[in-house]
Amino acid sequence: MTQNQELQKVMPTLKVRMMIQHNDMTFSTPDQLIIIPFVGTERYLLGSPFDKIKENLATDIQIIENKKGKRIIDGPVSLKFKDDKLLEFSILDTANVLFDGHDVFSNTFKAFLTGKYASVYKYGFLIFAEIGIALNGYTEKEEQKTITVFQKGNWDEIINL
Repeated sequence: MTQNQELQKVMPTLKVRMMIQHNDMTFSTPDQLIIIPFVGTERYLLGSPFDKIKENLATDIQIIENKKGKRIIDGPVSLKFKDDKLLEFSILDTANVLFDGHDVFSNTFKAFLTGKYASVYKYGFLIFAEIGIALNGYTEKEEQKTITVFQKGNWDEIINL
């Protein structure tokens, strides 16, 4: 099944899954992002076309185009596109973001993920390939945390180096 077919399959239930996650009764709010592995968030759906993402964002976004593809900077979120589809996005710790009912920028989030999922540390990122998440800056020395959400297989080349 292609990424587009997977996305179309989950679209009817996506909003409900994002609002109530794992029976924790975590409710989505307009200023909050809830991450679903390999799907993204309600606002940033992985695999979505560039124009579709762009039309749903505020007008004060920044668009960057170069030979590597397109990027959109939407406040604390940086979106990366390849072949006009959303490939991954990174969120700075100034945003309100949840995964599996946990605040992704809390001091306990890294321990929660490493206790539940296998990870690989490469180039400053702690990569959780099985859920499509990479963490950066989750050490005491770092001043800013970032979480990257990616499509299945997108970071395989980095993991296998």
